[in-house]
Amino acid sequence: MQRNIEPVDIDGITFDALIEKVATYESNVPQYPVEDGFEVSDAIITRPITLELVLIISNNPVTFLNRHGQDPARVQDVLSRLREKYFEREPMTVTTSNGTYENMAIVSFSDVEAESYGDAVELPISFQQIRYTERQTTEMSVRFVGAANVTQGSPVAAPAAQPTTSQGGSSGGGGGGGNSGSGSGSRGSQLHGLASAAGLFGG
Repeated sequence: MQRNIEPVDIDGITFDALIEKVATYESNVPQYPVEDGFEVSDAIITRPITLELVLIISNNPVTFLNRHGQDPARVQDVLSRLREKYFEREPMTVTTSNGTYENMAIVSFSDVEAESYGDAVELPISFQQIRYTERQTTEMSVRFVGAANVTQGSPVAAPAAQPTTSQGGSSGGGGGGGNSGSGSGSRGSQLHGLASAAGLFGG
């Protein structure tokens, strides 16, 4: 299989050639039956894009020779910059001749020296895309059902006590007692009259 040689740019770092590229698009699809009328797209979850590249970097550039020229320190310089990108842990943009991938993070890379490339280095490198979501806020109103309508800081007045006086109580009690006594005295007089008429009391 003939290899397609094309330049690649990783966040401003230009490599001489792309030997191999594999972009993987993967989704989690539900294994259970989906109910009729249900939005199937809500059940399919897309996973981050992964990108695997095999790159070539050389002191004698295969491509862009007029731009870079020959530099015996170019390979080490590029590898040093790539290590800095890796440890910065910042998302970057990867550009190939047939696509641009944004928000990519380096998962792994290694430099392999190959005799067939002379002073060039073959560099397998893997990326994974970082996905962002927007933060949204929603205003909510809370209403308590069945709670007393009491305003904070306003004390609730206690019911007023009924005025009472000892005099009123005594007169009321005395009045009740007087009525009872009056009734008892009336009945006693009637019994006394009947007893006297029957001769139970002498004189």
